[in-house]
Parts: sequence; C-alpha cells; structure tokens
Amino acid sequence: MPDTRTGPLVQKLADGLRDDMAEAVGHFQRGLDMVRSLEAETKGVNGLSTFLKGQANIIAKVISDLEEEAQGVEKKLTGTTRPEIKTTVDSAKAADVAAARAHA
Repeated sequence: MPDTRTGPLVQKLADGLRDDMAEAVGHFQRGLDMVRSLEAETKGVNGLSTFLKGQANIIAKVISDLEEEAQGVEKKLTGTTRPEIKTTVDSAKAADVAAARAHA
C-alpha cells in the first residue's frame, strides 16, 4: 500500500471489498450446490437436468470471476497495475521554454 494520507483508507476499502466478495462467493457457492443437487434429482425429466447443468456452469463462472477480481482488488485501487509514468526533462528544452515564457 502506498505511504500516503489516503493509504490506510484505501487499505480499509480494499479489505472491505475483499470481504464482501468472499461473502458473495459463499452465497453463490451455496446456490451452486443446490442447483447441482437438483440436477442429480431431475435426470431424465424433459431436459430439466440439462438446463440446470447449464445454469450451474454459469454460476461456477461467476464464482471464478469474483474470486479472480477479489485477488486483484488492492492493485486496482492503488493503481499498482499501471505502468509507472516516467518524466525526463531535457535541460536544453527546459531552457528554451523558460526563455520563451520570459519573452511572452
């Protein structure tokens, strides 16, 4: 976490988001377990089992995406995933700019 005045606040936000995402994953996981148990009970019932299997795959993808996002939430909030901006100043160019400003 960057050593800034807002650093501790951003850390609290990142921790809270990770906790909330983990809670959401838990809810989705319970839903997925229920869908999979229903899928087993509906085998051979006019395509219902296949429909439930498709829904289970969608829920599993949501869980996977949430877990992946939770892992990167701190980096996204602090901007550490962005490349560092490098600024270099050509001293001759800086002198030309200063001279132009002085004459303006």
